Order: sequence, then C-alpha cells, then structure tokens
Amino acid sequence: MRTSSSFLGLVLSFLIAIAPIAQAHAAGIGATVTPQGGGIGYAFDGGPGGRISQFDPAAIAIFAAFTTPPTSARKALINSFVVTLKNAGVWSALDVLYFIAAADSQAASINWKNPVSFALAQTGTLTFTADHGFKGDGTTGFLTAAGYNPNTAGLNFSLNVGSFGAYVRTAAAINSSVDLFMGTSRFQRSSTGTAYQSRINDATALNYTFGTQIGHFTARRNGAAARQMFLNGTQVASDTTAVTTISTSFVLLSAAGSAFSDGEISYVYTGGALTDQNIIDLNVAALVYLQGVGAA
Repeated sequence: MRTSSSFLGLVLSFLIAIAPIAQAHAAGIGATVTPQGGGIGYAFDGGPGGRISQFDPAAIAIFAAFTTPPTSARKALINSFVVTLKNAGVWSALDVLYFIAAADSQAASINWKNPVSFALAQTGTLTFTADHGFKGDGTTGFLTAAGYNPNTAGLNFSLNVGSFGAYVRTAAAINSSVDLFMGTSRFQRSSTGTAYQSRINDATALNYTFGTQIGHFTARRNGAAARQMFLNGTQVASDTTAVTTISTSFVLLSAAGSAFSDGEISYVYTGGALTDQNIIDLNVAALVYLQGVGAA
C-alpha cells in the first residue's frame, strides 16, 4: 500500500506539473498560460511537434499589456531580454524601461519594468514606425511618462546615484535639441550635430563629441560629485560636477515644450547607478532585441 500510495502521489504531482502545458495547447497558438500561484508561464507557439515555450513571469506581464498579442518570435525576444538582465543583476536596478521599437504605438508606450504604470503619452505630432520607434517633428511632438516623477517614485534613481539611457536610431537635423529631458537631468545635442551634453541631477553640461548621432547613449551618476557618459557600453567622458537637485520629470524628444528633437528613439530607460559591467550587459541585451526586430 505504501508503494501504491507513493506511486499515486508521483502521478498526481506529474499531472499537476504538466497541467499548464496542456492548458497552453488547449488555449491555442500564441496564448500564454501561467500556473496557479504564479511562476514560469507556458505557451504553445505552433512550432515543430507542438513545441511549448517557457516564459519568465515579468515577460508574461509585458505580453499581457499589449492590446495586440505579440508574435511567438517577439515573445522569445522579450523573454530573452528579461531573463538575460535578471541573470546579470541589471533588471532590479531599472526603474522604467520602454522599447519604443514595437509592433504598434500602443505596445511602444508600455513600461516593461511595470506594465501597468507610467505608460508613455503623446503630445503634438510624432511619427511612429513599427519596429523603429517614434520620430519627433522638431516643433510640437514629444512623449511623457504619465505619473512618473523620479523624485517621488521611490525607485532606484535618486539624488546621488542614477542612470538613464536611450538608443537613438536616426540622426537629427536640429542642433541643440533634447532627446531625453528630466528637469535637472537631460541628454541633448549641442551646437553641432555630433556634439552632445548630458546632465544628471545638476545644472552643468558634461560635453563630448561622439562623432555620431546614432547608438546607445548612457549617462550615469555614481556619487554626489561623480558622473559619466557612455556610448554603446564604453565610457567616453567623466567629471566631478556636484549634484544640485533631483530630476522631477520624464520627457522624450523635447524639453517639455521647447528644444524639440527630430531624431528617432527606439529604446529608453532610467534606473540606479549601474556598474560599468551592468551598462555593457544592458547595451548588449538591448542590441540583441533591437536587431531582432530590425531597429538596429
């Protein structure tokens, strides 16, 4: 009887374990099923032999926020990005994260770190291109993250430590235009096309001529008097400018009604003071996703 009871227990455990997989088959191609109580989700993606895919819970939350469900290929890219950053210790350090290179403008507005909060909202005229991003018109258009204030959000970005970054896909014709504005933090072009300046919780520009307008640009503050700029994961400039006040807003492609940009942005984030290796890992993972959808 003991042997029989043990066997029945094993059978029951097996049936419970495979239940979400069976439900995924029943739900049909593209549907995602999460076990009761949470954990890894499953989806039947229609692959050879009725292939089942597993997804991280954070990726599943992103899928669910899209009005039009993502394709199996896009689900795989999203899940890979999330899992890679979790394994690298980067995911928890991010506050907001937008892959604007999305299938449609609604998906482009979703904050991947918390898909039910801080969605992007459009003001003025912008051009959205699927899997590329939003492009400013240089006169009226910008994006804001509804309700997101770095000073009051209580997340990783703080007065003395923080990072922000963006992937700029196309060059802008307008000089002195702002790609990302957060009040006392910003990333903008200076008087010539490839000369840029960044600020992070201060009032003084850190200037650097990159030689390009295209790539993954990052600004970081890792101390009350320590800040740096990066291009594609490599540090290119630093100084010891001290903090003044923390940023209080989040605007893309404009300085909240002035210095409009006509560039195109595919991806943007804010977070804590990422380490050098964190910035490299984030740059690589983001590039894999952007190449996967054709944005880079």
